[in-house]
Amino acid sequence: MKRLILLLIIGLAMPLGYAEEETGDLAGLKEMSSEDLLDIEVTSVFKKPGKLFAAPAAVTVITSEEIRRSGATTLAELFRMVPGMHVARSDANKWSIASRAFSDQFTDKLLVLIDGRRVYSPVVSGVIWQAQHTPMEDIDRIEIIKGPAGTVWGGNAANGAINIVTKNASETEGGYILGGFGNEEKAFGRIRYGFEVKDVSLRFYGLGFNRDSQPVDNTTAEGNDEWYLGQGGFRADWAQENDTFKLHGDYYSGVTGTRNLLSTFTPPDFSALVDGDVDIDGANAVFRWDHSFDDGHDLNLQLYFDHFRRLDENTTRFQLDTYDLEFQHRFQGPFSQEITSGFGYRYSQFNAVTFNPDFFQFLNDDKDVQIFSLFLQDEITLAEELLTLTVGSKYQRHRFVGGEWQPNARLALTPNPNQTGWLAVSRGVRAPDLADTNRNFLLGPNSIVQGAPVFRELVANGTAQSEILLAYELGYRWKVSEALNFDLSAFYNIYDKLATTDITGPAAQRANPILHFVVPSIRANSGKGEAYGFEISGNWQARDWWRITAWYSSQRDSIEVPDPAVNIISINEGTFPRQQVWMRHSIDLPANLEFDVMTRFVGRVITTQTDSYITFDARLAWKPTSNLELSLVGQNLVDARRKEINIDDFVFTEVTQQQRSFYLQFSYQF
Repeated sequence: MKRLILLLIIGLAMPLGYAEEETGDLAGLKEMSSEDLLDIEVTSVFKKPGKLFAAPAAVTVITSEEIRRSGATTLAELFRMVPGMHVARSDANKWSIASRAFSDQFTDKLLVLIDGRRVYSPVVSGVIWQAQHTPMEDIDRIEIIKGPAGTVWGGNAANGAINIVTKNASETEGGYILGGFGNEEKAFGRIRYGFEVKDVSLRFYGLGFNRDSQPVDNTTAEGNDEWYLGQGGFRADWAQENDTFKLHGDYYSGVTGTRNLLSTFTPPDFSALVDGDVDIDGANAVFRWDHSFDDGHDLNLQLYFDHFRRLDENTTRFQLDTYDLEFQHRFQGPFSQEITSGFGYRYSQFNAVTFNPDFFQFLNDDKDVQIFSLFLQDEITLAEELLTLTVGSKYQRHRFVGGEWQPNARLALTPNPNQTGWLAVSRGVRAPDLADTNRNFLLGPNSIVQGAPVFRELVANGTAQSEILLAYELGYRWKVSEALNFDLSAFYNIYDKLATTDITGPAAQRANPILHFVVPSIRANSGKGEAYGFEISGNWQARDWWRITAWYSSQRDSIEVPDPAVNIISINEGTFPRQQVWMRHSIDLPANLEFDVMTRFVGRVITTQTDSYITFDARLAWKPTSNLELSLVGQNLVDARRKEINIDDFVFTEVTQQQRSFYLQFSYQF
């Protein structure tokens, strides 16, 4: 509590040294008032345009202006702005990003999309963040839904969904170049050029960066977590009467370092800490067609292809090729209704080569995954400008579990233009995928008996079931004035059939290649749990030149299994911090200067024994001309180094410490 009080005092006091009248060239924050932020259009809640203020969901939008002034160099860092999200960096190239419960390296209940393209990987049951990059200046907004979003987006969105929406190519005409360097961000650069050919707007871009490795514990030794990547891509937009078209694609290639504790048959430890490089590359192409009819209804069609390849020289090489089709139709019903329906089909082809089959293997090195879905939603106006009920469900048929329903009901009450209240009941699922049904591990050794190691063998289960979530939510938004607004949301989640590894028998003796023992266990669904908490956030336009944004979250979770000695949970309770606070000051100074400071408190994570911490990030920018911007960014300014999370995964990954860092950046438009 003392740390929280200190955070608030320091955070509120920082800008008080500048109190001049709003004179001079201070247009930056005036372009979007605190009230305007609530009138932003969002599409991710119901897959249709709507105002943020009236959305009956815990939704947050990060705008392009907030992204520009954040000082963030990666997508993952941006999500620290979102109320209640837990974002922890485990080394120079890995993150844990979770919504409302259960943090780990691959958060399997959070769906992430880039312009509607799913980047959730069924091979690892999560997002491989090292492969997800979009030029920051090309992002129009990021829409984040906390809580179940499966009715709209399908499985794996049980705890939330993130949709990154990029700008139309017509908004990025001309040239843009950005570059920078620092002590951790050693070198980075981006270049973009946009133009128009007849009725088609086009843009092309390229980016690259080199991030330094970070220290291990409190020593001078560096981890093996450096990171290099290059990426290029394009986008084309064109329109003809009632039709709009979009085509875009990307190609990337990079190297990330890692250090893993791998099991071996070599005494005396029967394990070894091994350095290795992980090569990643991939490509994607997305086509979208939108058509609007004169009577107000519309339809859209989206097709995409996604290729990803990952080569870990210590474990395996795998490739995943995904083809996706989605169609949606929206029309007016007879009784003050707006009905949205659609269907989707996704096909993924997986193949792999395992380099260490004694300890890690895929049951089937060449496997395909097919998912078919249907979607229906009805938004009913019960009382004009007062009460709206939205009901719907997605049916998803998955190769591994068959059919799953994800129904949803949301009620929105708007008693006046300045207040919105909402409540919701939803069912979400996290379906098993290749990570659950097609991987075998030999873990340990758990102990050594008379010189022989005892390993635990995790066997994949082709009949594994989906994890189920029943969520209750309520929320309230209040426009206190044109300068001040608040948003409050609370949730209670009930989880069933949580993933476990169940020990299925006593230790079995094996002689090849040496004498060792194996305790067999299988992927199962023996866990139950709950999570509950709330998030409160606010925006205050204190002056034309000064805006304060802040949020606080409180969360608890628990997991139960019938027998802890037999049913080993895949994710422990208490991996999510119980309290978090985030505060940001954005200040426009005279002489075309901008100053932004972000203050963050993250509570102690009990299970992984990660201490609480407070940190500051700051950005000072100067525009000597309208086309040129120079900025200095400092990150993690409180501690010289600190650990944000301990990851407990099947292949132990060494965690490194986050260091105090600085970088200089310039950008130029032409």
